[in-house]
Amino acid sequence: MARKDRSSGISAEVARDVAVSGVSLRRRHDGWTEERQRRFLQALAMSGCVRDACRVSGMSNQAGYRLRRKSPEFAAAWDRALGHAAVSLEAVAYARAVEGVEEPILHGGKVVATRRKYSDSLLRTLMQAADPEKFGRMGPGVSVAEREKIEQEAYARGRADLQAELEVGQAERRRLLEERLSEMNRRMGGDG
Repeated sequence: MARKDRSSGISAEVARDVAVSGVSLRRRHDGWTEERQRRFLQALAMSGCVRDACRVSGMSNQAGYRLRRKSPEFAAAWDRALGHAAVSLEAVAYARAVEGVEEPILHGGKVVATRRKYSDSLLRTLMQAADPEKFGRMGPGVSVAEREKIEQEAYARGRADLQAELEVGQAERRRLLEERLSEMNRRMGGDG
């Protein structure tokens, strides 16, 4: 198990992976010191949010993106931090989709019970990301026209499946009804 850095709450492995070394910057009292870079990258690795990481490090978003453009080392560490955040975010999404989260049920302003709420949309997104061939590709790279086409095709397949099921259901109901009528006729002494 990875040891946690008590000050930041992230594992030592993540802290080492996102560390920046050899970034040459002008030394300023309000600029990107090594400590600020470290805090930014650790916060980015935990949250995946540049704005939050900038706030934690005491720097503006613009300053963060400017440093990213200027320093290939910092940009590489930034990308590694986002990679770590993505793994954490996927784990949280999986937990919400599959394990659900407890939601309070209020009555008269008081919690009277809880219920577990699951996220079908997160589950669908995780499934599409895991196997786009099987579950469809509906991510950000899909155009509106392509999305509409996919939805229309899915609707048409669903409608055709439902129609086939209804037809089979009607035929089966008719067969059962005819059997029952024949049985009734036989009991009543009819010829069938």
